[in-house]
Amino acid sequence: MQFEFSSDDDFCNFIRFPRGYPRGHPVDGSVQMPRINRVQMEIVLDQLVAFDDRGRASDPSKSGIHFYRHDRKFEPFVRNPLRWVEKLMNYAVVLTPDISITDDMPDWMRLERTCHSRAAGVVLQSRGIVVVPSLRWRSIDDLSFVTAGIEQNSTIAMSNYGARRSVQEKMLFRVGAERVLQILKPRTLLLFGSLDIELEEVFAKVPELHVYESPTVKEGQGANHAAALSSVLF
Repeated sequence: MQFEFSSDDDFCNFIRFPRGYPRGHPVDGSVQMPRINRVQMEIVLDQLVAFDDRGRASDPSKSGIHFYRHDRKFEPFVRNPLRWVEKLMNYAVVLTPDISITDDMPDWMRLERTCHSRAAGVVLQSRGIVVVPSLRWRSIDDLSFVTAGIEQNSTIAMSNYGARRSVQEKMLFRVGAERVLQILKPRTLLLFGSLDIELEEVFAKVPELHVYESPTVKEGQGANHAAALSSVLF
């Protein structure tokens, strides 16, 4: 069966994707995940700034936008990314939104939320914005769809900012990250959070690793620590 749509908006409403999602956009895998173009980073970003705190960007052309915040901070963007294209056009890259997935969600819901995150990225990408996929998982089984639609030897992003609270969370992040690197073999990884010795070993084979901390974490640290961290990461 094939449906006829009178407009692109009707098509987006039917598939429950945001306005501006292009008909016929390539998808990947059995889950039909929207595909994100390969990104080869030509510059090292000065910073990653939160979507709702874009005023912190000292130079948008050398800054990236992240969504590692509570979902309510960027819900309007997920619902209608087209509205934000002009406001984000001047940034070097924009990460796909980090929509929350939880342990108590059924598999289909975690998949759906990941699809919506990628669809929002596709809308920006189709308007000329450089989009980097941000990956999140709650089990190793999630990686079958989390890594779908992303080309190898590209740029990806992830965050361990909320995965440092317990040994179990650290383990889930580390094991998942190892598997992601095996599957995608990224050339560049943008990590929002921090490195410890175990993660340094996991990410050692990534050709280009760039780590960005939350401004609130940076403000609570001394200059010596910041200088040492900079020398390790860059």
